[in-house]
Amino acid sequence: MQTAADLRELPPGLPARYRVSRLLGKGTYKLVYLADDTSLDRRVAIAVIERRAAATDLEEVRAMARVGGRPNIVPIHDVIETDAALFIVSPYLAGGDLAGRLRDAGGVLPLPEVLRIGGQLCSALECAHEFGITHRDVKPTNVLLNERGECLSVSLLGAGHQRLLVQLQPLALRRSQAHPHPLAR
Repeated sequence: MQTAADLRELPPGLPARYRVSRLLGKGTYKLVYLADDTSLDRRVAIAVIERRAAATDLEEVRAMARVGGRPNIVPIHDVIETDAALFIVSPYLAGGDLAGRLRDAGGVLPLPEVLRIGGQLCSALECAHEFGITHRDVKPTNVLLNERGECLSVSLLGAGHQRLLVQLQPLALRRSQAHPHPLAR
């Protein structure tokens, strides 16, 4: 249940054009709010990341922006940097995340949906890899869905918010880093 305190947690510095309506979710160092961008008349999600966490810097956000907007990857509309927080503005995805979709389906999705979402997820990761970005925290809560249930993004800023979910180096996956999927055995 959302409380008025959820909106009071919003640090200062967000431009007035963004009218925050409610908290969507919380992570260790991140809060995500639903807001309206009054200048462009659209709904947005605003990730608010504590600066003291020092887990996300502008270089990571720039890497995300370079990849965003390609098929199956959410674009970044805006970034606002303040002393208290980093605000990352992206489209609001009404479909929630894959974890919620799995929960709603009783833990099992129909095979055609699994194949569709899996293919879209692979497409997003392939695109990120082409830009030298390795996502190191792929999990259902980091797979975002649009209102049609299509995989639109692998969130590059997971709720746990570990340092460098985006690796800004050429892709080099060593055997010791590989985690085969249980179904691939």
